[in-house]
Formats: sequence, C-alpha cells, structure tokens
Amino acid sequence: MADSQHLAKLRDGVRAWNAWRTARSAILPDLKGADLSGTDLSGIELSGADLSGVELIGGTLKRAALQAATLIGADLSRADFSEANLRSATLSRADLSGADLSRADLAGAHLNDANLIGATLKKADLRRASLIRADLSGADLSGANLTEADLRDCELSYCSLVMANLAKATLSGARIDYANLLGWKVQGVTCTHIVRGDRREIVHFRPHEFENKYLQNCQLFEIILEVEFSELAYFVGLFISKSINEKLGSVVVQLKTLDGISEEHTKFVFVSFDIKFVSRSKDLLNTALRGQINRLLVSMERPSLLFPRQVMMYVPNGLDEENTGRASDSEVPEAGATRSEKIVTHYSTYLKKLQQAIRSIVFSVLSQSESPPQGPAKGRRSSLVPQ
Repeated sequence: MADSQHLAKLRDGVRAWNAWRTARSAILPDLKGADLSGTDLSGIELSGADLSGVELIGGTLKRAALQAATLIGADLSRADFSEANLRSATLSRADLSGADLSRADLAGAHLNDANLIGATLKKADLRRASLIRADLSGADLSGANLTEADLRDCELSYCSLVMANLAKATLSGARIDYANLLGWKVQGVTCTHIVRGDRREIVHFRPHEFENKYLQNCQLFEIILEVEFSELAYFVGLFISKSINEKLGSVVVQLKTLDGISEEHTKFVFVSFDIKFVSRSKDLLNTALRGQINRLLVSMERPSLLFPRQVMMYVPNGLDEENTGRASDSEVPEAGATRSEKIVTHYSTYLKKLQQAIRSIVFSVLSQSESPPQGPAKGRRSSLVPQ
C-alpha cells in the first residue's frame, strides 16, 4: 500500500515532487500499488522508489529518473519510458508489453520473468541486464546494447535484433525463431542450447559453435509474388521461410521485409545465414517456387474480408502429418459461436490450408536442388517450372 503522504505529494505535479525529493533526498518514496495509469510523469525523480505492483498503463515517463527503483509486478504496459534512467532497477515479473523503452538506460536492471511482448527497445542500454525467462516476442531491440546480458530461457521469437550487440551475453535456452538477426554481434556469446519450433525442440551447441554459426555473413534474396501487399502477403512470406527452415532442419532463412510494388504484386525480401544455400537455390526460388506459389494463390479462393485482428495474432503450429488436409477440432466452429468467432475460425482454417500447401511446394522445390542436375530429354523443352 502506497504511503498516503507520498502519493499526495506526487499529485502536486512533477515540479513540486522533484523539489521535494531534492530537499529530502534521504527519503525513499513508497508508492506500492498506486494507480497512476495515463499519468504524465516525464522527467520525474523516482530513483530508489518502491513502485511494486503500481499501475502505470499508458503512462508517460520520458527521461524519468528511476535508477535502483523497485517495480516488481508493476503493470507498465504501453507506457513511455523513452530515454528513462532505469539503471539497476528491479522489474521482475513487470508487464512492459507494448512499452516504449527506446534509448532507455537499463544497464544492470533485473527483468526476470518480465513481459516485454511487442516492446520497443531501440538503442536501449541493457548491458549486464538480467532477462532470464523474459518474454520479448515481437519486441524491437534493433541497435540495443546487450553486452554481457543474461538471456537464459528468454523468448526472442519474431523480435528484431538488427545491429544489436550481444557480445559475451548468455543465450542458453533462448528461443530465436523468426527473429531478425541481421548484423547482430554475438562474439563471445555463451549458448549451450536453444529451443526451436512449436514443439520446443532442444538444439545443443558445442563451445563456440553457436557463435561461429551466427557470425557468418548474411545474404539477402528477393522473390516477387502475385499477391497484394496485405496481411495475407505477410503470412505467405512467413510460411515460405518457416517451410524452408523445416526442410533444412535449422534456421537458415528469415523474412526481412515486404514491399508492395503494384496493386497485385509484392516483393518479399529474405535474409539467409547460409550463403551456400542462396547460391545453390536462388534460381529455383525465383522460378519453380515463384511459379508454383503464384499458381497456388490464384487457385485458392481467398477470404473476401480483411483479416480480423485476432487472426493477425495467430501463427499456425507445426504441421502434423496425420492432420494434413483437414482442420483440427479447434478449427471447427462450435454451435452457438458468435459471428466474429466464426470469422476467426474461417480465416484460421484458410491459413492452415495455405501453410500446408506452401510447405508441400517448398519441400518439392528444394528437393530439386538436392538432386544431381539432369539434361532435358531429347526433343523436349527444358524448364524448372512445371508445365
């Protein structure tokens, strides 16, 4: 429970509060459990304060001083902490989903078990920070400094680590599926194993093996498909990269960007961590794969409505052979389902079928690159695209 006098002083405004803190620097504010949602506290002095369990949903704390503050279990979702000083702060089990921590100083901070889903941490300082079991799914860590950070058992799938510095960090047990790793630095990383895929497969590494694997140069390649720039295009690119990785048995390709180049065409840019794969398969990807997926997109009846928001949060699980070709029980609308629930089920079923079809195409096309080249039969036209 917050100290009533401290809470009353806070409500006098940031300027009055900061003056009070300066005059009474020995006092450590007690604001436990206070509801400060939506409050603008930009530039406030809260170093050493106890904010455990506080609610600051959508609050603004730009350039706030929170060094060594305690925010255990606080709800800080969608709050703005850009350029804030959170050095050595304790944010274990805090909800920072969707929060803006751009350029924030989180050096030495404790973020164990924190929810950072979709958070923005561009160029944040996370040196020696502890993020054990933190969920950073979809977070933007581009340019962040994670030197010597502890990321054990951390969820990093779908996040951006572009140009992030993870030198001497610990990544054992982390999951990095579909993370954008372009230009990241992993010199001296400690990683005994990572978790991969929907079934949480354990992939073990010998000493320095992880570092050597991910330090190799990256290469970009493009595929232009006949699909409008949309949520559907995103899923098509996602399924292509996921299927390539499944076929090759490791994370070799990731979807980097989409670019609508006309009303009916989208350019997909992929990054590959295996240069040999690109040189070996680039022609096949731009002929056989492109041709077959274009024909698939034309032949499959597309949903006429925009993708509902719930479906954008849906990523189909790994495919079970026994379920191929039929919807799972969870994809059949229950009796009495609402219209929105039926729409979500409809789109989810469509995406499941689309993923299965793209997987089949990718596996077939990549099998061609594994086979020795054969000359065309006499009198017949040679083509990589099935006639």
